[in-house]
Amino acid sequence: MREEMSGLEIISLVTELKNLVGCKVQKIYHTRDEILIHLYSAKTKEKTLRIVPGKTMHLTEYKREHPTYPSHFCMYLRKYLIGGVVRYVIQPATERIVKIGFHTDKDRVLVVELFSKGNVILCDGETIMQPLRVQVWKDRAIKSKEKYVLPPSKYNISTLKLNEFKAAIDATEKSDIVRCLAVDLGLGGPYAEECCKRAGVPKSKAVDDLTVEQSRKLHSSLVSMVNEARKPKGCVVLKGTPIDVVPIEMESYVGLTKKQFQTFNEALDFYFINYVVSEIEKVDKSESKKKQMIHRLKTQREIIEEYKQSAKDSRRKAEAIKSNLLEIKRVCNSLLSAREHYPWDRIMKIVDGERHRGVSEAMMIKEIRPGDGIVVLETEPEVEMPLTSDPADVMDDYYTQAKKFESKIESAEKFVKETEMEIRKQDSVKREEKRPEKIVKRRKAWYSTYHWFKSSEGFLVVSGKDATQNEVIIKKYLEAGDLVFHADLHGSPFTIVKNGGDAGEPTKYEAAKQTAIYSKAWAMGYGSIDAYYVRPHQVTKHAPPGEYIPHGSFMVRGKKNYVKDLRPELAIGISNDFIVIAGPKEAISKQARYFVMLMPGDTATGTIAKKVRGVIVAHVPEAKDIPLEEFQKFIPGKSRMVKS
Repeated sequence: MREEMSGLEIISLVTELKNLVGCKVQKIYHTRDEILIHLYSAKTKEKTLRIVPGKTMHLTEYKREHPTYPSHFCMYLRKYLIGGVVRYVIQPATERIVKIGFHTDKDRVLVVELFSKGNVILCDGETIMQPLRVQVWKDRAIKSKEKYVLPPSKYNISTLKLNEFKAAIDATEKSDIVRCLAVDLGLGGPYAEECCKRAGVPKSKAVDDLTVEQSRKLHSSLVSMVNEARKPKGCVVLKGTPIDVVPIEMESYVGLTKKQFQTFNEALDFYFINYVVSEIEKVDKSESKKKQMIHRLKTQREIIEEYKQSAKDSRRKAEAIKSNLLEIKRVCNSLLSAREHYPWDRIMKIVDGERHRGVSEAMMIKEIRPGDGIVVLETEPEVEMPLTSDPADVMDDYYTQAKKFESKIESAEKFVKETEMEIRKQDSVKREEKRPEKIVKRRKAWYSTYHWFKSSEGFLVVSGKDATQNEVIIKKYLEAGDLVFHADLHGSPFTIVKNGGDAGEPTKYEAAKQTAIYSKAWAMGYGSIDAYYVRPHQVTKHAPPGEYIPHGSFMVRGKKNYVKDLRPELAIGISNDFIVIAGPKEAISKQARYFVMLMPGDTATGTIAKKVRGVIVAHVPEAKDIPLEEFQKFIPGKSRMVKS
C-alpha cells in the first residue's frame, strides 16, 4: 500500500486541479502536518484542498475536526491568502511539486513538495516568505528570505524524446531497466513495472542487454502513459483492502478488483483519507497492534458518520429548494431585474423596506452578497443561491452530492466490517462470531416531511409547511372521507384529518389548533385566531371567471365550520418510541414520555431547539442522541418556553 504520489500521478492531479482557477480562498486550517484550504466560486461551489506534505494533496469531501487554536504557519497563510483568488496550478516539469498561484493585494505562490518529508512554502515571487519547516541541503535551502530553487533534476518525462530516453538509459548506474525507470526517470516502482509490461520487456532485463527495438518500445510505452495521465481516470485497486490508487489503466493490475471514480481526485480522497494511515493519523509505535486497529476502526466509523451528515445536509438543502422552488425563482428573477436599474446598495435598501412591510419574497431573503453573486435564503436549512444559476440546477447538484456521499458510505462500511474481523482475530478468543446485522432502513411515511401528529382520538392530522406542500396535500392526499382545515389569515397552512368525517370534537379542535400554530399568527404574535373546517368537495382549484388562484391556494365554497379563540401554543416532546412529536397539548400530552410547551417569542429556532432538547434529555436520557434538527423542524418560528 503506497503512501505517497509519483510525478506521473501529479500530472493527473494538476490536470484536474486547474479547475480551481478563479476560486477564492475562504478558510485555512492546519492540523499537525495536514493543511486544509477551503475555496469557493459560483462555478465550482465549495471545494476543500487537502495537503499532506511528502504524501498527497487532493480535493476532499471529508470534514475534519479543526484545532481550537491555529498554528503560527496557519495564521501566516491566512494573513496572506484569505480572500485570494487562484490564478494557476502548475507542476514544474514532472517534479513531485505543485505550485499554486494566488492573487490578493499582490501575487503569491504556494509551493507544495510531495517528496521525502515534504514541505509547504509560501513565496512572494521567487522569494520564500515562510516555509512549514526549515530544510537545508548542500544545493538548496528552504527558509525565509531565500530564493526558492527547485531540486536538481535530470529528466522531464513529459517531454522526453527517444534520443534523450536512450541517453538516460546509457548513463544509468542501475543494473536493470525497471530500477532505471523507477529511480533515474522518477516513475516510481509500480509505473516502472507498468512501462516494462506494456513494452513486453522483462523488468529484470539488464540495461546493457537492451536492444534498440526494446528501447523504442519502452519509450513509446512511457509516452502513452504520460498522455493517458493528462486525461486521468480514478481507480482504486483492491485486494480485500486498497493496495493502490492510479489515474490510468494498468495492465499490471489486470484481474484484480477495482473501484472506479469519475476523477482521480475522488479516488485519492477515497484511498488516502479512508485507508492509508498517514503520519497525522498514526498511533504511537509503542501501541499494540490491536490498539492500532481499534484506532483505525474508530477513524473509519467517524468518516462514515461524516459522510452520513454530509449526505443529509446536501439532501436537506435540495429539499429546501424543492419545497420553495417557485418562490426562489421569483426572488432571483426580481433581484436580477432590479439590478438592471439600480445599484446593489439601493436594492438592499428596497429589500429591507419590503421585508418590514411583510412582502413574502423579501422575507425569504436573509442576505445578499453582491461580490459573490449570492443571495442567502431564509429556508430550513438556509441555502446560498447563485443569482445567475437556475435554482432547479442547484437543487439537482445537491441531490447529486447526497447520492455520492451515500455511495461512499456503502463502500466504507465494508472496510469497517473487515477491521472488526481483524480485531476479533487479534483477540485469539474462540467464540462464535455473530454476523453483523444489516441495518434495515424503514420506509418513511408520506406525511413525515409535513407537520403532523396523531390526535387524542387516534386520527392522523397533517399540515403543509409551505405553498408547495399545501398544493400537494390537497391534490394528492385529500380523500372523500377527510376533513380540511384552514384559517382566514394569509400564510395559513391547509390541514387535513384523514378519515376526519368520523372524528369527534376533540380531534376537530386539535386540528384547528394545529392550523393556528403553523399559520402566520405565530410570527405575528397573535394571542388567538379562528380556523374553520370543510368537506373535501368544498375545496377547489377552479377560480371564478376573471380571477386567479395562486400556487398553494384553493377556493373554498359553501358553509365553513368555525373553531374560535385558538391560542398558538405548541407541545413538543418524546414519544414512547423515542421519536420527536409535536402538536397541540391536548394530543401530545397523552402520547409523550415528556414534553415542553412553546409560545411565540423572541428566541431563534436553533437556540430554542437546544433548550428544548436539553430539558427533555434531563428527563428522558435516551433522547440525547436525537439530532437537534429533529426538534428544530417542528418549531414554527421565534419562540419562548413556558411551563407545561
